[in-house]
Amino acid sequence: MDVKGRKELEEGGLGKSEVQYGVEDHEQPPPYPSASFSPSDPLNSSLPQPCSRVLEVDYAMRKGDSIRVFDLIRENALVYTGSVHFRKPQMRIKTATPVESGLASVIFHNFHSHIDVNINDSASTLSSHGKLHLWFSYKSSTYSNTNTTLEWRSPTSFASFNFTCQTSDGALLARFVPGKGFSKKIGCLELFGPAAASDNKFMDEVVVMGLVMMQYTLTRINASASGAAAASGAAAASSAAAASV
Repeated sequence: MDVKGRKELEEGGLGKSEVQYGVEDHEQPPPYPSASFSPSDPLNSSLPQPCSRVLEVDYAMRKGDSIRVFDLIRENALVYTGSVHFRKPQMRIKTATPVESGLASVIFHNFHSHIDVNINDSASTLSSHGKLHLWFSYKSSTYSNTNTTLEWRSPTSFASFNFTCQTSDGALLARFVPGKGFSKKIGCLELFGPAAASDNKFMDEVVVMGLVMMQYTLTRINASASGAAAASGAAAASSAAAASV
């Protein structure tokens, strides 16, 4: 959020903590301004445009690894739910409105970089193109009713909840914006363009793929933390052994 947008929200009666995605009250969602872009950001190569939809992602691990997605523009309605499992498929995603219904299943592979996604019995494969940073592509069957290649990418080699979905020619379709502070609200998925506002099948696809990228990033973060802890423990044990000699 830029300085101007934040100032407008605060002048309208919202405090700084309420402007952040970490707001706890789902009954009174904060107004959300049109997204702004930095021309210097290579992932924002398309022209500035307002968000068609803004979806808040709530990750409540203490409730059975449950994921909840709220539509901030449409009265903060619960629109998607998800769950994470140890066994395949490791993710299951459902639509929450008008009734709860199975939408997608996701399989992550331990020894392969691709990710298999099944949305409404339509199979897709997210192919990885980057070893150090998030960069996946797949053929979309819902965008413009063609097998258009869409890409999910992150601008950094560090695992972070900061990535976008674009067409191969740079048209921005979605962007994940990380949440602020220590909150179960991981962030918001911003959708752009008329397809996100009017095509439910395309919206389902983008949301599912966005949640897959979120879970992939979270797995990388947890793996890095576990690796660092193991290395620290090994170093401490080595030091203790050397001191006892």
